[in-house]
Amino acid sequence: SALASTKYWAGFGNIGADFWAFRDRSSGTPNTDAFKWNYTTRLWENTAAVPTGQRIFPNGTVYKTNLFVPVWGLTDKTTATAYRYAPEGAGSFTASTLAVNDLYFMAVDTQNLWFGAYRPTAGFRHHVYTSTDPTNTGALTGPYAVGNSSTEITAMVVYGSLMLICKEDGLYTINSSGTVVDLDKGFFRNMTHADNFRNACNFNGKILL
Repeated sequence: SALASTKYWAGFGNIGADFWAFRDRSSGTPNTDAFKWNYTTRLWENTAAVPTGQRIFPNGTVYKTNLFVPVWGLTDKTTATAYRYAPEGAGSFTASTLAVNDLYFMAVDTQNLWFGAYRPTAGFRHHVYTSTDPTNTGALTGPYAVGNSSTEITAMVVYGSLMLICKEDGLYTINSSGTVVDLDKGFFRNMTHADNFRNACNFNGKILL
């Protein structure tokens, strides 16, 4: 179903039978941003709002019984705010109230551990947190410093039993205990770029960078 709008689709997510689509909030009023597919009417239902202000939901990450979604600033990624989560069957998202909740990337490893990367802001852009329950009744462990604080994290991808942390200036791995390894041994330091590895993904067990 097409929706008439000048806004763009910012991300998607599904948990169980629920399929969500998110549009940017460049303007307009609440409840125009998060849509859930109705299999009976075959229409997108406008059921939940992105937080006020110019915000977007990128793609969501399923962990255990919830779909977790970061919340980014529309044009300034350093203004990421509290992430949201929703279980299957929910009509809206719950905002995280944990002490650290303005996370920018999320991923889940093969050991069923949740990873969250801190938003790109001076001094903390290289921090990664882990959790076995990132809902409001749980807690985060960390931060774990990945590389130096002058370059931000651009992607997180499952890499065997490890999590591959991609940065503007190189590749790192982190395990479930928080041990960080510099994977490329500084090879990319002289090729630092804001978009390095930003579209990294795992496809059929292979890492595409």
